[in-house]
Amino acid sequence: MMKFNFKHFLFTITTFVLPLGLFADNVESSNQTNSTTKTNGSGDNTTTSSTNTEQHNFYSYNHDDWKKNLTLSLAADGILSNAQVHSGDNTISYSSEPRFGFGLMTAAELGYADFGGVQLGVHYLFRRFHLAGGGIGVDRTVNSVMLPLEARFYLAKIISLGVGGFGNFTVGKSHDSYTSGNSTIITTNTSRKGTEWGLTGDIGVNIPLGDTLGIFGEARYNYGLTNSANSDLEEKIRDFLITVGVKVKI
Repeated sequence: MMKFNFKHFLFTITTFVLPLGLFADNVESSNQTNSTTKTNGSGDNTTTSSTNTEQHNFYSYNHDDWKKNLTLSLAADGILSNAQVHSGDNTISYSSEPRFGFGLMTAAELGYADFGGVQLGVHYLFRRFHLAGGGIGVDRTVNSVMLPLEARFYLAKIISLGVGGFGNFTVGKSHDSYTSGNSTIITTNTSRKGTEWGLTGDIGVNIPLGDTLGIFGEARYNYGLTNSANSDLEEKIRDFLITVGVKVKI
């Protein structure tokens, strides 16, 4: 049985996000050598060579200019959804297991200083997870719009940290498949509470490819604070997202 906790977030940062940032920080190209010819007092030509080393890397563009402008993002989400669950009357012990989902994301980031900015995102997510209790399992799919609002701090030229909160708004009803063993008992659509609130944090890598275009990746963790289920079963968001996309400076 696969368990999901904050260790997944730390594992992804140390094995994917930070190495990508360090790789980009050290990419450089070849040297350029310029030769000049001088004539000495006796009329002989003397050739002297001077070597001018130029580093061409992802920082050939003005990163500070990117930080202090409005940028728009468009990206795809991969999501490992889960929920913290327990019975409101504590009569049944419930457990949960994560499932993979996906989504789309757009965001606007406004940099106001060299060290940080503010970002508002919109994620349309297909969240999937499994609940089990009392010998019955539920495979649940929930469509939602998640709006994270966060302060963004630039830790390095291309690495940033986002911290803030989110509102999650359910789209329609959840799709539930009740199972016993390997058999599906019944499939239903269940109404849910319309709004959930929580905390969010992410670490991102931003790589400019030109004066106005760049690519980015983020690893994000959402920690729900409010109950999202419209029943005696309390359910709080515990989601991990990987986001990859493009940024355009306005």
